[in-house]
Order: sequence, then C-alpha cells, then structure tokens
Amino acid sequence: MTSGLALQRRSRSDWALNLPYGEWRTADGRVVLFNRHYRPLWELRPDHSIAKADPNEWIAWETQRWFYDGSVPEAGKRAAAEAALARFAAEGVRALLGPPRHRKQHADGAA
Repeated sequence: MTSGLALQRRSRSDWALNLPYGEWRTADGRVVLFNRHYRPLWELRPDHSIAKADPNEWIAWETQRWFYDGSVPEAGKRAAAEAALARFAAEGVRALLGPPRHRKQHADGAA
C-alpha cells in the first residue's frame, strides 16, 4: 500500500515534469514551453500550430521567461503553470480559428 506522502511526492513530481516552468522564444519564431528540468514540453510554431516538443532537443533560445520562482508556494506554482499552459493552448486555438467572423444581421435585427 502506498502512503499519502508517497502519493503527494509522486503527484508533485508528475506535475513538475509535465507542466511548464517557463518558455523559450527562438530566432525562428517558436515559443517552447519547458518543465522544471528544462526539458522542452510543447512548442508553438510560427504557423501557429502546436506540437509536442522533442524533450531531447537543445533549444537555441533568444529569450527565456519563468512563470514562477522558488519563493512561490507549491499550490501557486501549479496554478501559474496551468495558467501558462492554458494561455499557450488558447494562442494555438485562436490561430487555428482565424480572425473572428461577424454574423450577418437580418433586416429585422435578428442575428
């Protein structure tokens, strides 16, 4: 049987590996999210497609940004990482959807 502490350690370890710690921006226009071990997780390409990044690729980044630091409590780290991932996904989705479409309005005012 697994103790609660072991489960807590495992879940903390899992999110540290699978949720972003920061992002790199490259000269070719990619935005690459990396985890606490500085391994690439996801990349947003210049064509706005999102792909799982090669975790073994060395990223020649131009800028690096972190979503949180060591002074943030564990719950805050996870929240910041999840928020960053959501923003990243939304950017890719917005690109896939294209510009907003305007609905035509009928003469009676109905959309």
